Amino acid sequence: MEVTNDYIEFMDYAITALNQRNVYYGDIRYTKQLELKLIARDSKIAEITRSVETGIGIRVQSEKGAPLAFVSTSNISKGSLSEIIEEANQSSRTLASLSSNDEVHFAGQPIETQHLVHTSKDSIFSTDLKDVKDYALAHVDEIKQEDVSSASCGLAGTIQYKHIITTEGSDVTFIVDGVGYKGDATMRKMGKFQTYADRKGGTFGIRDLYTLLEKGNLAEEIGKTVSMMIEGKSINSGRYDVIIDPAFAGLLAHESFGHMTEADAITTRASALTDRLGERLAPDFVSIIDDPTLQQGAWNLLDDEGVIGKQNIILNKGILESYMSDRKNAYKLGSVSTGSSRASDYGYPPIVRMSNTSFLPHDHSFDEMVEDVTNGLFLKGHAGGESGTTGKFSFRSQVGYLIERGELTDIISSVTLNGNILDYLKKIDAVGRDFSLEVDCGFGGCGKGGQRALVGLGGTYIRFRDISVTSIAQPRMPMMGMMK
Repeated sequence: MEVTNDYIEFMDYAITALNQRNVYYGDIRYTKQLELKLIARDSKIAEITRSVETGIGIRVQSEKGAPLAFVSTSNISKGSLSEIIEEANQSSRTLASLSSNDEVHFAGQPIETQHLVHTSKDSIFSTDLKDVKDYALAHVDEIKQEDVSSASCGLAGTIQYKHIITTEGSDVTFIVDGVGYKGDATMRKMGKFQTYADRKGGTFGIRDLYTLLEKGNLAEEIGKTVSMMIEGKSINSGRYDVIIDPAFAGLLAHESFGHMTEADAITTRASALTDRLGERLAPDFVSIIDDPTLQQGAWNLLDDEGVIGKQNIILNKGILESYMSDRKNAYKLGSVSTGSSRASDYGYPPIVRMSNTSFLPHDHSFDEMVEDVTNGLFLKGHAGGESGTTGKFSFRSQVGYLIERGELTDIISSVTLNGNILDYLKKIDAVGRDFSLEVDCGFGGCGKGGQRALVGLGGTYIRFRDISVTSIAQPRMPMMGMMK
């Protein structure tokens, strides 16, 4: 994506206009985002979409302590900017006169003037689209070699550029690109059906993605897995020793624990972790981080308040050490921003968001973890569920395996873990040494406040002792499907 400087004069115009109005605080955020998605389904290209979104979002605090007003426009012109700046300034003043809520203040932050770049040499946008089509179709053919009924392969890419100027003096730019993959297979047999999907991605180039897919023979693995799942055994619900893979562990770290440590949930006292800093929540070999600097994950080194991110250790050797925060909530907590304020694009105000939230690796190999289980389960991947800021969750695995006397044996039907993450943390007795992250670039992300954010999910293998598991019956085809 070519980023020209033709918008700069409008940024300069807007910051001058804010200063002339003597607003207490203002920031201007220009974003340009390019997205491409291609999906091959069975022997055809089913979808190709390409989009470019460009605009400017402005936040204004008319006077000290006044509420923040946010406005945005895709019409980048001096006339349009003048109108929305006046609208934001007046809105902040009006809200200040009407509001009985607490005053809004920002935690102090160094002035930043940096240009941050993390781009690959082989972006999907610089690759011949025919080559991408051919790769996707060939990948689908590989999946279907295992008598799969239907298969698809999706490849996607994104380039994000943002430029933030504040009345405090910060002037920062950021550009990052990434790619994503989603492959899935469906099998129908004897009135039963199963689906299995896998995802890969990160802030790297398309050739790196191809290498990642081929290194793990992922197409073949998807086909083989769904063909085994159709024959999967059902187990009794009950209590088991359970090992989860990095994908499932990432879901727990992000959804059930991470959202509880976002500062907006803390300051509103919606989180079960409010006022619990310094408390032991897990054994001393268990740590959870949020780290926007991880290049194999979602590289989010600059947040949308112009704050440079860094590794934030949330759970440090079992002790709750910090929360994730923007500047507004950091002020309320008497701390500093962790660079965790992000928006989907120019059309949304920044809110507290995660980047790459995961368990840190420790000292066990996967084989060692399996060998020490007499009767248990290994759960791989995740297939949805629900959680909240109380810690309660219910998550379903994609596929599972029995562990009997230290060995993986039969594949089993999908199972669900239910409970509270604060109870689960105490039941961890081993953490793996391997570490991996995946980014749902183009095929998902974290949803919050009507916005989606690119995040990294993953981590390492985790073993729990004696936890509750709910068995899910082998799905059967609907009657209409059987008649066909």
